[in-house]
Amino acid sequence: MDWILLALVSVLIWAGNNILDKIFLEKFVKDIGAISIIVGFFSILVFFLLLPFSNLSQFEFKDALIAMLAGFLLIVSYVPYLKALSIDEASRVVPVYQTIPIFVLVISYVLLGESFGAKSLIGFFVVLFGTLLLSLDKFSFGFISFRKSFRYMILTSLIYAFAIVIFKFVAKDYDVVSTFCLEVLGSGLAGVAFWILIPKYRKEFNLALKNLPKKGFMVLAINEGTFLVGKLINAYALVLAPVALVSLVENTQPFFVLLYALFLSKFFPRILKEDFSKNSIKIKLVSLVIITVGTFLI
Repeated sequence: MDWILLALVSVLIWAGNNILDKIFLEKFVKDIGAISIIVGFFSILVFFLLLPFSNLSQFEFKDALIAMLAGFLLIVSYVPYLKALSIDEASRVVPVYQTIPIFVLVISYVLLGESFGAKSLIGFFVVLFGTLLLSLDKFSFGFISFRKSFRYMILTSLIYAFAIVIFKFVAKDYDVVSTFCLEVLGSGLAGVAFWILIPKYRKEFNLALKNLPKKGFMVLAINEGTFLVGKLINAYALVLAPVALVSLVENTQPFFVLLYALFLSKFFPRILKEDFSKNSIKIKLVSLVIITVGTFLI
């Protein structure tokens, strides 16, 4: 059962990355465009680190482009994700990622012809209900209002789901490390495209690079480096066990984000402070349980 440990370690790392994303956004760089380009440029470094361990000559040109497109979309999805984090708590933002399986189901059905049964359909609505409950801002008779972060995270999940389906389409025919190498190259190209084609993002990046303190560079390096380690660990878990089983472990990520946020808010409020009133905790826990049950059904 080594795959369980590997999958769990990757989830613990990714939950920490979500918290570090929030801290980096609040304490160091508040401009979303700058962070997106930074992550993209960091991906280029990762590409060259992985290159000696990859065999890119095995890829057909079309498949290589598809793998890179998956990486490109990951950076695109980062923009609405960062926007959501900038206006809401990490413990409310991250659970909305659990809608990704819903979009994967629909996209796989439309593009790949994959089918899903009644159980998955029930899971679809359960996850949707839990997500809506977590994202509820105001509720009264005849009036419902959702948190502003909700629409950004739904867009994030949709784009991310496309990236997953595209990556799956290619990865099934090639080795994991080489496919991942092309994916991060695509992420790097997205960073370059943002820098060249979007003047506002380029200005934000140049300013952030000039003013970012050493502590900020350290947080960024730790965050992106550990994210990569988590991706590789998770990839090996996928080799040892079916995707469905590994996904079950991945569904625990929002719980760890909640625990990390609770710990920091209680003992290190200067680093991170979230709302953990009794009512808020009840809503978050109930919503997470509902969302988790739904993803199991999917």
